[in-house]
Amino acid sequence: MVVTDKRYTQDNFPTYSKSRERGEYFYTVRLYRNRSSFMSTESGLQMMRMILGFIEAKVTVIDATIQSQETIDYLVLICSSPAHSQIFSRIVYPACPHAIIEEMTSGRVEEYLSTRAVRGLRADRIPHFETVRSVTRSKRFLLALLLEYRALMSETGYIPPLQVAERESGYNCDLRLPFLLVEMDNRLCGIPDFQINTIQNGANGAKIVSLDSSYGHRLLVCNDVLCIKELDVPSIRVTGKIDHGLYACSSFVQGKPFPFSLILPALMQ
Repeated sequence: MVVTDKRYTQDNFPTYSKSRERGEYFYTVRLYRNRSSFMSTESGLQMMRMILGFIEAKVTVIDATIQSQETIDYLVLICSSPAHSQIFSRIVYPACPHAIIEEMTSGRVEEYLSTRAVRGLRADRIPHFETVRSVTRSKRFLLALLLEYRALMSETGYIPPLQVAERESGYNCDLRLPFLLVEMDNRLCGIPDFQINTIQNGANGAKIVSLDSSYGHRLLVCNDVLCIKELDVPSIRVTGKIDHGLYACSSFVQGKPFPFSLILPALMQ
């Protein structure tokens, strides 16, 4: 099922006309975002609304629609700005670095708004949904294999030099992934959020984390669920094995080392 949230239900032509009178450029901004399986659809929509708010503070938004299908959230908006395309990209990317930006002519904007006015709210599929889902799955499997490879190499005594990890981090900004941080046996542990299926309450305040069967169907009993933090996967250095499927490692957060224990379900017994 596709959930559609049209953010501008009023007549958008006056806003468009004012932008055209000011001689501004018109742009389409599209953003796909993958949501964790254990997070609700509403949380994904709320995140997109927040991103839209950041964009609204910088440009004139004429029309915006948010859609959610399975675990993929999609934001598309029409906006105007006095900045030409290169400057406009620098304005938008801090709020949504993975956005797809396309410059539009005034004629195309009029056609878009007219079509929206006639069609109203329709629960169409997210554009290119199957392609986005396939690319996302492939990327996740490859990054999971990278972490598992580094973990196995650490068991042989090989640890990548710190400066290599730092250099890789600077060139792979698109390889950041959200990690769920939990407390297990008085350890700060992290696991990529896409490897988690559900989180449920257990006995005595514990949390039961169910792992996705694609990466090893298991249940983890955690003392507490702390937060979700984005980490740059190429910068993660696995420094040693603690237990089956549990490895000491460190990454960089805002230029400072961030040590934690990495959970790898595929390497558990």
